[in-house]
Amino acid sequence: MSIKLRINAWSGQPGCSSALAEDVTTWVNRGIASPARQLMLPDEIDQNDSKHAEVGWGLILPDNADLNSAEKATAVDAPESLQKLLAFRRGVVLRWSKELPPDKVLRFYVDGSAQELSISLSDRGTGKTCIPKYLLLAGTPRELPWALQYRMSMSAFVGRLSLPEAGLKNYVNAVIGKWEQAKAQPLLPLIWAVDHGGDDITVLMRKLLAEKIHRLYDADTDLRSVFVDGSQSPATNQRLVDALSVHHPGVVVTTSHGKTGPLDDSSAMAATMGAPVDSSYATLKPMDLLAAWQPSGAIWYSHACCSAGCDNQSAYTGLLDQHSGVMEVLDGIAACGAMIAPLPQALLGAKEPLKGFIGQIEPTFNWTLKDDATGQWLTNPIAKAMHQKLFRSQPLGRVVHEIHQIATTLAAQFSDAQDRSVTHADPDTRQRNEEKALRLRLVGQDLMSMVVLGDPAVRIEV
Repeated sequence: MSIKLRINAWSGQPGCSSALAEDVTTWVNRGIASPARQLMLPDEIDQNDSKHAEVGWGLILPDNADLNSAEKATAVDAPESLQKLLAFRRGVVLRWSKELPPDKVLRFYVDGSAQELSISLSDRGTGKTCIPKYLLLAGTPRELPWALQYRMSMSAFVGRLSLPEAGLKNYVNAVIGKWEQAKAQPLLPLIWAVDHGGDDITVLMRKLLAEKIHRLYDADTDLRSVFVDGSQSPATNQRLVDALSVHHPGVVVTTSHGKTGPLDDSSAMAATMGAPVDSSYATLKPMDLLAAWQPSGAIWYSHACCSAGCDNQSAYTGLLDQHSGVMEVLDGIAACGAMIAPLPQALLGAKEPLKGFIGQIEPTFNWTLKDDATGQWLTNPIAKAMHQKLFRSQPLGRVVHEIHQIATTLAAQFSDAQDRSVTHADPDTRQRNEEKALRLRLVGQDLMSMVVLGDPAVRIEV
């Protein structure tokens, strides 16, 4: 297939694009993970209520060999702030060990008994043999891998929190205090969209995602939307900071490249990993941002490469020509190891903290934004979730779970396209089906790499 893909990463070099690998079918055939079973709660149970015994909230900690089984049922080895959050949410503790696959967790009980439970097959709630619907991974992605978060998000409402003690205390106190002193205006969303022009992928992100979300917000008479449109005037960091400090939005949506350089200096790259890159290719610095504005109960969605963090190996290894510019970027990112990006860490641990952050662990490709063959915008599920779900006060973990469910639908379509590409006799039709399978695989992977940082039970309070 003579196809080139572009990504939303900025490493200091323009035009980051790549041809597909010669054996791209190997990558495509890995398929899209889907849960074995979806357990639906009865209609009378409010899934927004994380404290309901048949919904539940769980704290996932790394397994600790120094504790006995009864102690592992508690958060005795967790920071005091997390213990307070667990008590506030009336939650239960689960553990994950590196010896387990990413679809299993350990459940210990105070009587000393223990169980290995399937994330997708277990009943929901806080009772014995159950796994809560809301799950907070309390650890770095080196302790609790991103793959675990992806897998859990297919059948649960999942977030991650791993902050220094001071920041963790700020965040948990805000959760427990229900952000009562928050300055963020819940019905005032702000959108900031960079547009570098030409065939740069930011043009597509601005048009197909930021503009789409803005139109939904603008048509909603309950909302008062602010749009910093990079196609009309430069979307600089200063304009973003000024808009945040003046309007105190309850929801922030940004589309841009994510900083992923310099490729030859992993320490320097890690220090700015995934930060928004503005119209002049300047990187947004958390310290400068927090000097002028406090998140104070806002929710931030950053659509940029590695905006939430990165992994020690890209999920797209095998997709592209190994010697291409894109793979050079992805390999450089992987050299930083599995990590959470600095910007959301700073915002979640601020004096007046962010409620939650939605971001990416991988890049977005131009093919995951628009289907050139049909003209269909593939960003519609994201835009609708960021409007209809978020502003109906659905918890953040549930909002992103709704997006992840699209990947389950894509898995069935992907399987069908694979079958057709193998069995169809006509070469042109077979190639179209191969390209369709590739696109479905890409879109599914892109959706799955969207994660929540922060407590998955937080939501907009109107």
